[in-house]
Amino acid sequence: MENHPLNTSYPNGIIGNPDLPYINSLARNYSLANYYFAVASGSLPDYVALTDANITSVNSSCNAPSLGCSTDANNIIDRVEASGRTWRAYMEDYSGGCSGTGTSSFYVAIHNPFIFYSDITNNSARCARIVSANPGHSGSPDSQLISDLSSTTTASNYMWLTPNNCDNMHGECATATGDSYLSQLIPAILNSKVFQSQRATIFLVFDEPTYCPYGQCPVPAIWAGPATKFAYSSNTQYTHYSLLATLENVWTLQPLNSFDGAASAMLEFLNPNLTVGGVIVPIDKLAVISPFVVLAWIILAPTVGAIYFWHARRRRQGSSYTNEEYHPSKS
Repeated sequence: MENHPLNTSYPNGIIGNPDLPYINSLARNYSLANYYFAVASGSLPDYVALTDANITSVNSSCNAPSLGCSTDANNIIDRVEASGRTWRAYMEDYSGGCSGTGTSSFYVAIHNPFIFYSDITNNSARCARIVSANPGHSGSPDSQLISDLSSTTTASNYMWLTPNNCDNMHGECATATGDSYLSQLIPAILNSKVFQSQRATIFLVFDEPTYCPYGQCPVPAIWAGPATKFAYSSNTQYTHYSLLATLENVWTLQPLNSFDGAASAMLEFLNPNLTVGGVIVPIDKLAVISPFVVLAWIILAPTVGAIYFWHARRRRQGSSYTNEEYHPSKS
């Protein structure tokens, strides 16, 4: 998702906003990081941080891939493929071809970090793994993603979704439009075959706070799915590099550089004891909803049955929710 700080302690915050009931319920029922920070100002460097841990690998002034606006930096796709795992990136309103163009003005290339990596754009097989999330651009949200999640043979281990600039709360549409979008998309993911049968998780994250300095205002970062703890929050500090550190930890991947190598993995949000068919299994699928959601099987991807309701006392670090509103603020 795009351009909002964590909560209503900050301008235009998400958590505690009564006009955004779905994302608030998701944060209450699953796992919320209270101090998760962007690492730069501007979308592209934060998207690049989430995928190669180096905000300077692509010039932040770039608007689309070109000779001077690409990088040969190692990225998470290199690590995923080298480990024998699969990936696919879903972009709303994307026309394909690694060209950086879309089918509507709501698609912007700087929210598609994969087309800035030369080892992806110069490889037709890799380019083909960046697809439109919503072919036809009508009907239920992101039909291609939901279709792929109907089977373990079509769902990749690492799945990234970038919503368009209407659905992602960027500002072109009302913020409530993004909440409505999530209220349709997330249940469809959680009820999919993959999420109902695999240890999977969703990571829903915003790229930057925009309305206050990125180093001072945390952004919403929510883990959800069968491999995730319920009604949990933490005051441990994390950054965009922490997502990469988490993947590298659970999939035994080498760090891309010193930034993700030194970052704290977000393992506390994952349920290590989930069983499938009575057998304890490791995380296998992960889904990332880009600066909004990432999907993957670590099982780190989307899957879960029932929604857990928040408990009767105030949610504290490492504890469950309470019946009171929470607005964590850093002293």
